[in-house]
This record gives sequence, C-alpha cells and structure tokens, in this order.
Amino acid sequence: MLFMPAKQAISPFACGGEVLSFRAFVRLKPHDLQPLRRAMRVLIYEPQFLGHNLAHAARMVRELAKLPCELTLATSRQAAESLEFAVQLGALESAFRLHLLDEFEWDRNRRRVVVTGPRGIAAAYGGLRSAIRAAEPQHVYVPYGNLLARFASWPGEIRRRLAAPQVEAETLLIGGRYVLPDGSWRGRLRRRLNVMQLARSPWTTIFHLDRRAVGEIQRLHPRLRERVRLMPDPVDPATKLERRAARRLLGLRENGKIIVVAGLIELRKGVPQLVEALRRIPTGTRLVLAGKADPAVRDWLHRNGRDLLQSDRVESLDRYLDAREFAAAIDGADVVAALYPGHAHSSSIVVAAAAAGRPVLGIDSGWIGESVRQFDLGVVCRHDNPDDVVRGLREALELSTAYRLTPRGDFFVAYNSVANFGAHWSRRLRERLELQSAPELLEWPATLDFTSPASRAHAA
Repeated sequence: MLFMPAKQAISPFACGGEVLSFRAFVRLKPHDLQPLRRAMRVLIYEPQFLGHNLAHAARMVRELAKLPCELTLATSRQAAESLEFAVQLGALESAFRLHLLDEFEWDRNRRRVVVTGPRGIAAAYGGLRSAIRAAEPQHVYVPYGNLLARFASWPGEIRRRLAAPQVEAETLLIGGRYVLPDGSWRGRLRRRLNVMQLARSPWTTIFHLDRRAVGEIQRLHPRLRERVRLMPDPVDPATKLERRAARRLLGLRENGKIIVVAGLIELRKGVPQLVEALRRIPTGTRLVLAGKADPAVRDWLHRNGRDLLQSDRVESLDRYLDAREFAAAIDGADVVAALYPGHAHSSSIVVAAAAAGRPVLGIDSGWIGESVRQFDLGVVCRHDNPDDVVRGLREALELSTAYRLTPRGDFFVAYNSVANFGAHWSRRLRERLELQSAPELLEWPATLDFTSPASRAHAA
C-alpha cells in the first residue's frame, strides 16, 4: 500500500512517513516517492547487556530510525529486564519492535547471560535462528559477532536464510586471535581455520574495531579483502564538563589529582598494578574506580587495599554509570588508565579519554600502545614492571597539567565518533535503499600524513 485515507492510521511501512490524500499523491514527482517506498525489514540481534553491547545497539537504533525500515531488536529476556536496557534503550522503544529470547541462562553470578561454551553458543545460535524466523528480515545486524560470524558458515538454517536472495547480513568482530603472534603450529592452524570459516560465511560485511586485525584478515584470505572493513569505536560527544563540576556530579572530592579506571571494573584492567603504584605516589593523588566492580575486584581490594579504601585514596563507585555519569568520570579525571595486561585489541576508554582531552596511561603493547604513541594520546608503560608503572603514572600526571590534543589526536577522535559509527553501519543499507551515505561518514585513510596543511585541516 502506497497511500491511505487521511484519517486512517498509517501502517509502519515508512519511518517518519506522512499520510497523503489521493490528490496530493498523484501530484508527486518520482523523487518525492522515496519516503513512500516500502520499508525494509531490519533485524538487530544483541542478547547480551553487560559492557558496551546495549550502548552499541542504542546507537544503531538511533541511526537506523532515520531510514525507511521496520526495525526489530532481538535480545534476551534478561537483557530486556536489566537496568542497562532501561538506560540505553528505554527512550527509544517506539523506534523498534522488541523480540524477547528465552534461550539464554545467567552466569553463576547473575551478572550477564552466557554466550560462550557449548551451552552459550547453542543459545546464541538458537536465539539468532528464532529472531530470523520471527522478523523475516531483509537486512540483519549482529553487532557482537565473534562466535556467530564463524558459525554462520556451518550448513543449516541460519546460513541458508542469511544467504537467501534479497537478504544481506553484517557483523562486527571484537578482539580475536587474528593479530596475535602465530605461536605454535596449532595456533597458526586455528587462525587459518577461523579465517577460512569467515570466508565461507554469508556475511556481506564483516567489521572489526582494530585496524591491524582488518589488515591481517584481508591478508590471510583473498575473498575477505572487500568484505572486511574497519569500524569506528564509538564514544558519545564529549560533554566538556569542568573538572570540579564533573567530580561534584559523581559525589567525589573536588581537590587533588585523580586517576580513573572507567567502565566495567575487572582485575584485567590493571587494578592491582595501579593500586600498588599509588602507594609510591604523593598522597594528594587518588584512584577512582568508576563503574560496577566484578566480585573478584571487591575481594582483591578487601584483601590488599583496605587501608587505601579507608583513607579514600582509592574510591570505588561500584555501580552502573549511565552515559552522563560515565562522561563525568572521564571529564573529572586528570589521567585515564588503560593499563590492561595482555590486552591486544581496541579500547573505547582510550577513545573516550582522547575525546575529553585527558591523557591516557596505557600499556606499551597492542592496539593501546600503538594508538597512544601514534596519536599522541598520553604515556605508555610496562604493566609487568612496577617501577615502570610508577614512572608512567608520574609522567602522565605531569603531562595532565597542560595536555592538549595534537592534529593526530583530533583525527583519532573525529574518526571514532558516534556519528561515524552510525554512518558505517547504515552505509550498505542506505545503498540498498538507494540513499546517499550519511554525511558524517569518514573513512580511515590508507596513509596518515599530518605534516601538510591539508592533512591537518582534514584531521581537525
């Protein structure tokens, strides 16, 4: 149906469509018919809710709601009942149909649903199959597809449906072994098999947050050179709160220097290393753990940092932070820590710190080390050397007094914007709808040259 009587409720075949009379309809020119085109059925599949998962889903919903589409969000019942869902997607529920999945189980701490291991993989696969059956989508998004990206290559219903005519599917990989050293022959074989599975999978586009991983996957298989693309790691526009105002918003003391660990607080984020280094830093400096703490962190602090907690040199907020509070945690920092032992891949905390103009203390390896060095984002140190952690922390605190982004840092922030994240996700769907790419679309250049005035202007 292309039009309806003016007093009849319009069906959701065109997002933002308007009801036209017959007389108005027959006067339309061809280019005016675009808003009246039948909507494309689009599915976002995201069963998990802890971490960045629902934040990414919400950003995708906002972008896709601009297009003529019937949008379905499929998520676990646990996610739909979570605080994270209410905060991230509560205000957007009119923009999508919600499909609840009952295939998933809680982990033993009831903090997240299980999506790994035999039972978790079976639930994730079955959930995607259920969502596809219910929504009958023409375009499918799986924003966290590390396992499903490969398993979709297996013969079965999901592969058949995603490879069907007039259906396209896109997914995002996070982490993976594609950029790690080859190591043993078993590791090299596993890596090759993983890439071969990706090559046989039905995904139209496979995104990755790590530019090094994109290059490696493209190098390892010729069929993936055009299908694998870099995706921005999105961070909401900086609030630019004054440092003291940001601390007041979080109920923190306004004086002194603050080092912030933000997001989900886990031991793997270098909490033990930072706590021990703090003992060798002047007493006016504090460590703030801004986010919900893993039980292992609480236990470790109880055993090893009780004195610092009691003296308020270590402050643990230990709760989920909404977008405004998370931004305040970054704005209130003097230094943002990304001291993640063994972390080879991208980190949105680094992007958030750069967007807020706060220097990073990062590990000296992997994506974090490379990005901090290449884009002048702060200081790196060896996480396994206590003296070097203290040295790095002191240098970062000193740098924080007059830190400013360079043109390299400006480009890094511009590329990893929420607008560019949405533009990358919607690019192929816009092509299928015969629409232009979003004006915010910014590609990662083949070479980064910030020596010429033209390059500096583009970065800014």
